[in-house]
Amino acid sequence: MVKVLTAGRNAKGSSMVVIVKIENAIRHLGVSKVQTAVSAVREAKGLAVGYDIVVASNQRIHEVDGRPHGKLIGLDSLVDDKEIKTKLEAAF
Repeated sequence: MVKVLTAGRNAKGSSMVVIVKIENAIRHLGVSKVQTAVSAVREAKGLAVGYDIVVASNQRIHEVDGRPHGKLIGLDSLVDDKEIKTKLEAAF
């Protein structure tokens, strides 16, 4: 199972859209078991240790840097399906 945390400014709105796009992209990559969660960036660093991948905008990804393991993915566009898929492919 792959565990993905999406970190947004307030864990509302765009974070919810991104998590759906991430779930679709991961399934497209052939991974059938995905656990996703949404968090505010200010809480994400503490939560991130329990996740394989943390996704946030490039403007916010530095706020969760310093994790002991896993991958960080910064996105230029939170709604660009191609960018999300490409960066997730690289993470696997």
